[in-house]
Amino acid sequence: MDLSPANPLSSRGPGRPVDASRSARWRPAIALLPLAAAFGLHYLLWPYIEPNVWFLFFPALFLSSWLASVAQGIGMTVVCALAIWFVLVPAERADASPEMLFPVLVFAASGILFSLFHDRVKRANAALAKALGERRIFAALVDNSSDFIGIADPAGTPIYVNPAGRRMVGIAPERPINTTTIRDFYAADQREFAQNVILQTMLETGLWHGETRFRHFETDAPIPVDDTHFLIRDLDTGEVLGLATVTRDISEIKRLETSLRETSADLARAQEVAEVGSWRFDRTKGELRWSDETYRIFDMPVGKLVDYTAFLDHVHPDDRALVDAKWQAALRGAPYDLEHRIVAGSGEVRWVREKAELAFDAHGAPLGGIGIVQNVTERRRLEDEQRLLSDVGVLVASTLDYEQVLMNLTQLVVRDLADYCIVDMLDETGKLHRHSVACRDPANRWIADVLAKVAIDPDRPYLTGAVLTTRRPALVANVTHEQLEGFAHDAQHLAALEAMQPQSVVLAPLIARDTLLGAIGLVAGHASRPWGESDIRLVEELARRAAISIDNARLYRAAQRAIKSRDDVLGIVAHDLRNPLNAITLHAALIHKRGDEHLQRRSEAIERATRRMDRLIQDMLDVTRLESGHMTVEQARVATRLVLADALDAQRPHAQAAKVDLRLEVAGNLPDVWADRDRILQILENLIGNACKFTPAGGQIVVRAAPRDHEVVFSVADTGRGIAPEHQPHVFDRFWQTREARRGGAGLGLPIVKGIVEAHGGALWFESAVGRGTTFHFTIPTYPPQEQLRDSRRTATG
Repeated sequence: MDLSPANPLSSRGPGRPVDASRSARWRPAIALLPLAAAFGLHYLLWPYIEPNVWFLFFPALFLSSWLASVAQGIGMTVVCALAIWFVLVPAERADASPEMLFPVLVFAASGILFSLFHDRVKRANAALAKALGERRIFAALVDNSSDFIGIADPAGTPIYVNPAGRRMVGIAPERPINTTTIRDFYAADQREFAQNVILQTMLETGLWHGETRFRHFETDAPIPVDDTHFLIRDLDTGEVLGLATVTRDISEIKRLETSLRETSADLARAQEVAEVGSWRFDRTKGELRWSDETYRIFDMPVGKLVDYTAFLDHVHPDDRALVDAKWQAALRGAPYDLEHRIVAGSGEVRWVREKAELAFDAHGAPLGGIGIVQNVTERRRLEDEQRLLSDVGVLVASTLDYEQVLMNLTQLVVRDLADYCIVDMLDETGKLHRHSVACRDPANRWIADVLAKVAIDPDRPYLTGAVLTTRRPALVANVTHEQLEGFAHDAQHLAALEAMQPQSVVLAPLIARDTLLGAIGLVAGHASRPWGESDIRLVEELARRAAISIDNARLYRAAQRAIKSRDDVLGIVAHDLRNPLNAITLHAALIHKRGDEHLQRRSEAIERATRRMDRLIQDMLDVTRLESGHMTVEQARVATRLVLADALDAQRPHAQAAKVDLRLEVAGNLPDVWADRDRILQILENLIGNACKFTPAGGQIVVRAAPRDHEVVFSVADTGRGIAPEHQPHVFDRFWQTREARRGGAGLGLPIVKGIVEAHGGALWFESAVGRGTTFHFTIPTYPPQEQLRDSRRTATG
């Protein structure tokens, strides 16, 4: 069989195509020409030839029948017979009709039979031409097909493989096909299958179709194919003419399928890990399809049919209206993105986030869409925990009264976390007592009151006993009635415990600085989510923060008691020391007045010592007032120049004794200040005294004052040795002194100065450099104060 490509139109050669309709119109006229020519020739020659030679009309008749149709051929035959009878046959011979009629009838019958036969021949030729044209098209189609097309003889020997098939299996164009077998085209592990299944089925049923694997003749690599085998039969006899196969390389399809399966598996695993499901709906078909992870999130059997109503039934009742409103808005084009609660198949309440993308037609009607649903329960739980712990931090930091701390804590817990909160505390003797009980529902207040009055018996079982012993949190996942009966002290106690309907309890110790303070217990009723292992961490952290706050409150209370005790002692000491100091001062003055020169010097030393002791006592009292926040100043209008002059007069003897030059430099427009005069003198006394102490003989101390905005800036500058950089951060620390100054005082002067300045509403700072001296600056508000100025302005404009 020659299946080489051929052009069905190649027999006509190049040129313009023939107009078939035009040719058909002119065929009858063309057919008459040879007939007319034959008739004229016979008419002219008739007298000289035998009468029977008119049968020579047959060639013209044949030609007319060939060029015309069968009907025209028969018609022409009849016309020719009549023409012969009436035109060419002489009248004298017409009488011999039987003799002449027989040849005419034979002529007519022969012409008619020829026309019919020739019509059949023409039809056969047309069919043959059509078949040859179709064969050329089929050959071109087979040779140019992108699929493997092969033909074998009835014995199964390959006789043809198209070019695409040769390329698919790696057979060169020049290699003969008949040297191979059908088995050779299959991968080694498929040959038995090809022989026993594919060929056998094809021979039995005439057709086999399925997926298998060819092989590459050069590399022997397997080629996944979609294979179709069928028998070629004679249409009339049904005889098997050969075997054929049409095979398509599906390597890319298989690769894509594998990639798609892997991608789908990865997506399913990712959805499972992230707890993100997906869904797709077709509004026109009314279909809603869920991914497996979506079913897991809703805790429903995978594959169960779900529609919108069934989905809405799983939405938490409190969120159902919101979800439905959002969805109806999404169907009108609004975005669909929200978080809401669902009730899973197990009854567990979960938080999910949903987001969808919808498609609409040209008229804005929804066609369908896709969406995701993510389980965000854990994230919401962590957010709630962080919010709760943040609120706990704010509440416990709002007061240093630990009784108030515990009350705030229990109220917060029952508001956001538990149905009941119980706190048991250890007192200073180590005895456990019930501190407080709080409940969420005000109607159950009587239960909390009963539980709060229970006196804990250490010899009987109680919830916090194990926690206090092990110092570790504990979880009672399922509270039984037998446990309640064991905990109950009496019938009233048991009734209260039963009325609580406790489902689970989680407890944690209150520990601070490795000291056990007590325990806290959280109770979940049957209407609440039961506690689990994941909740222990939250309660433990809550207990830790509460314990730190309680410990801080206790420490603060102890510190306040200690401060009060110290202040009491200092007050007593100051009072008791000043009495003998006054006596010593009085006697030293008498000695100075009546004694000789030697005794006068001694008495002066005694007076200096008593003044120093009195100053130390005053400093101690001032520090105590600063620490307790009771440092007060009695502000009034003070003449700045006068208070500076008084301060320098008081300190000049000390400066002269230290051989230091003491000077005053003030601005000409110096205003009065709003200050406590005695306290201003105390500030200057401390600063000038320190300057004298650290300025060597021959040095200089300059006191300055200048106005700035609504205040006066005072400065005390010396030319002493300065303050080392590493000491400067400690200058205002209480009881801190440099090594050189440790014998000169208690280290309280500068902290007291800072406290007095700040009590006036001013600021204190200094500048110092080693070897270049130190300058202390402080500010005092001018008179009148800014408050009075604002009041007077409001009065003036009112």
